[in-house]
Amino acid sequence: MAIVKSWIVDNALLKLLAMSGAAILRRWCADNRPQLYLFTASLTDIAQAIAKSRVPSRAAAQRKSVEDIKARFSDRMLSI
Repeated sequence: MAIVKSWIVDNALLKLLAMSGAAILRRWCADNRPQLYLFTASLTDIAQAIAKSRVPSRAAAQRKSVEDIKARFSDRMLSI
């Protein structure tokens, strides 16, 4: 029997990935992409935070980032 390892991408990991010094973590995520799953609740939290933004250009860039994340995880999203 094979052991299947998978990981959940949550708000904390998304926040770490956004930091400038996260190259090693980003590389690990890229190497383990098929085993990574995203909580839809994390996307909801992010969307709510973006909606509060007072800088329209920044909010637009953040919305694009969320759309990119959704596209990458389209087949690996978990709802709770």
